[in-house]
Amino acid sequence: MGHFETQPHRSSLGTGRAAGVFLSLLAPAEPQAPTLQRLRREGLPAIAETARAAYDGFVETGGDAPAAGAEAFSITSRILSAALRAMVVAAFADDQLDAGDARLVLDGLRQLGLPAAELELAGALLLGPVRMEDINQELANLPEACIAYLSAAAVVSTSCIRQDHFMDRLAESLLIPEGLARALDACIEDD
Repeated sequence: MGHFETQPHRSSLGTGRAAGVFLSLLAPAEPQAPTLQRLRREGLPAIAETARAAYDGFVETGGDAPAAGAEAFSITSRILSAALRAMVVAAFADDQLDAGDARLVLDGLRQLGLPAAELELAGALLLGPVRMEDINQELANLPEACIAYLSAAAVVSTSCIRQDHFMDRLAESLLIPEGLARALDACIEDD
């Protein structure tokens, strides 16, 4: 598997710092499968690597998706934004996050010393209405959709009864074929 580099950006949101904070603050504390623990610990680069492995496996076994090179799984500011949106939507969907919690997450981001423009973006994601449909608007292709899907999966509580329904709706919204969604799910289930 390839190593995924975060592309240079002017903002620290673009470096993935906020993505790591989002994962650490939004992810449930319940015990998780080893792969899911790794995704939460290593963040967006590990999520992109895992998405690529699942995608490549799906294509190699005859899945209906075009082959994609490593560049399709590179982390760009657009993918980062979609991944953050997916995390927030997932956290609200399974009741891990409410408006009060969202303010605490935003306070945590403020303590990082992020510039005002970045805090404004984080605030818009956490305090404004973020819908599942908003995630897809930022994505250019199926590999990017897979990264957003796994970003949400890293935040969703596996003990939440609505988890499967939410992830099915998200896959549909992101236009991920059912077989590919199952391949992505299999990557993060108990090893």
